Amino acid sequence: MCAIIGAVLNNPTSDDFELLKQLFIQSSIRGLHATGYSYVKAGVVETRKGPEEASTFLLNKNFKDCVDDNVLHLIGHCRYSTS
Repeated sequence: MCAIIGAVLNNPTSDDFELLKQLFIQSSIRGLHATGYSYVKAGVVETRKGPEEASTFLLNKNFKDCVDDNVLHLIGHCRYSTS
């Protein structure tokens, strides 16, 4: 099982960023083994990912850094490792 998260936010606020963070954390029940997201900035897709659950992964991340021209385009995941 995995979680897929998507967001397009115009003029996002700090409340929007907190809600997005909480969405990742609540979705981590679907995947505790890895977390990541990709976003568009200056026409380039940037990706951040790590082999950890969302609450740990997001400690040093700020979604405000992903905003381009007052718009956030982001897709993310919480992954469950299978064998």
